[in-house]
Amino acid sequence: MSWMNTYKAWRDFRELWQMTEWQLKDAFYAQLGPGRNRVNIYTVRKVTEGLARYI
Repeated sequence: MSWMNTYKAWRDFRELWQMTEWQLKDAFYAQLGPGRNRVNIYTVRKVTEGLARYI
């Protein structure tokens, strides 16, 4: 699914109407790497550890 398809599924939320195309792409297009809206190995490790502790 592309970022635009994801956006269309969420377009009823008012905050999205005020975002630029770049902000929308950044919000809905998951990337690996450093940054606030990114998934990296440290995030995966934290989630995995939290799930293991919960189970």
